[in-house]
Amino acid sequence: MITAKDILDMTEVCDILLPIEVATREVCGEQYVTCSKVIPLTRMINIKISGLQPKSTIGINLQKNILTEIKKRLLPSESVNILALSTLLDPRFKNIHFQDAISCSKAIRYIKDLITTVDDRNTDQQERASEIHNGTDQKITEDAIKKWLRRAKEWQHTQK
Repeated sequence: MITAKDILDMTEVCDILLPIEVATREVCGEQYVTCSKVIPLTRMINIKISGLQPKSTIGINLQKNILTEIKKRLLPSESVNILALSTLLDPRFKNIHFQDAISCSKAIRYIKDLITTVDDRNTDQQERASEIHNGTDQKITEDAIKKWLRRAKEWQHTQK
């Protein structure tokens, strides 16, 4: 026979597991899941479960074990570069769900460096295009052709 205490214990267990169920339904309810949701869902689960105040020993132990596993398995996901970048670049989330400020700042720095690198490459390509267009690149082109002709002759000799 189920006692009132058992019902209260199971109610607490259900309350503790509810955030995990919500996150699971969120992930399973879409045709494809983007990696930008990993950090926000992890944060939501962590906040909801740590905000509960279970009274039974079963509920207290379950909450403690789940929070330990979240800390061990899910919170390090902020330091995974692709997850941090995708969360930052997703306009729904940006940087509001990061718990580790260092991981967030590293990801922001990486994005800034990447933009700078791409901008520098574009500038170099534009300068190169203008050199070619102005005819100042003629000597480089002749040297490249001579170099390829030498390589072709060397290759023919090795084939004999």
